[in-house]
Amino acid sequence: KPALLLILGNTAIQSFLGDTAEVKNLRGTIQSIGSYKAVVSYHPLAVHRRPNLNKVFLDDLILASSIIN
Repeated sequence: KPALLLILGNTAIQSFLGDTAEVKNLRGTIQSIGSYKAVVSYHPLAVHRRPNLNKVFLDDLILASSIIN
């Protein structure tokens, strides 16, 4: 049983939460998927292509880390 789901990118998010779910609306929050907690963020390739997302991506990883620890 994983301690946390880290969902990266719109395609992955939509497979869990439905076709209208988007990273920009869900990132930075803790989601519940069944009995699991999940953190949503941008896909690493999107961050690589858009460097302005670096801080946002790192903030999401820090949030995920705080849940695990």
